[in-house]
Amino acid sequence: MVALNTTEVMALIPNRYPILYVDYVDEMVPDEA
Repeated sequence: MVALNTTEVMALIPNRYPILYVDYVDEMVPDEA
């Protein structure tokens, strides 16, 4: 499991502030959809 903060989420998805749809990932399992 991995937790990501806002900066790390922005590095992974194309959306940027002020239209950042996800601001925090509480739990992520790599290689799983």
